[in-house]
Amino acid sequence: MSEGAGAIAWRSPQVPASGACVFVDRDGVVNERILDGYVLTWSDFRWRPDALASLAALAKAGKPIVVVSNQSCVGRGLLGADALVDIMDRMAARLEENGSPLTAWYCCPHAPDAGCDCRKPKPGMLRRAARELGFDLAACHMIGDTESDVAAGAAAGCATHRIDPSDPRAFARVAASISALS
Repeated sequence: MSEGAGAIAWRSPQVPASGACVFVDRDGVVNERILDGYVLTWSDFRWRPDALASLAALAKAGKPIVVVSNQSCVGRGLLGADALVDIMDRMAARLEENGSPLTAWYCCPHAPDAGCDCRKPKPGMLRRAARELGFDLAACHMIGDTESDVAAGAAAGCATHRIDPSDPRAFARVAASISALS
C-alpha cells in the first residue's frame, strides 16, 4: 500500500496544480473547532472569522490550497464516509464561490489507534498529495492549529505554521506572509 492510500480524497478537475501548495488543516483553521466534539453535519460547520478572506488571499496570490484533515469521527463510527464527503464537498463549493477554490482535499478517516500512515502527525496525506498533484514538498507550507499538524508538515519537509485557534486573525497573518512570498 502506498503512503496515504487510506485517506478519503477529492481533487478538482478545474484547478491545475504544480510546484508548491499550501496545505491547510480543517478543524481549527478553516472552521471553528467543536470543543470535545466533531463536525457531524453541515449545520455544525462554522467558518473561522478569518478563514474565507485568508483562503481568498492565498488563491489570489496563486497558491494552490489543499485541505488535509484527520477525521477520526468516521473511524469511531460517529459519521459515515458519505456524510464526511458531503461536508467536504459543501465546504469546497463555498470556497469556490468565495474565489478560493480548493485544488484538493484529503481526510484520514481512521481512529487514532488504527496505525495508518495518513493520520497526522504522520505525513502520508501530504506525501500522497505531492505525488498525485506534482508538488515539491520543500516548497510547500503547512498551516495547522495543533502540534500534530506541524509535525506532519515538518516530516513531509514543508515550511510549517501553527496558529492559535482562539486568535481570530491568526490565519490571516500567516496567509498574508505566505501570499507575499514569490
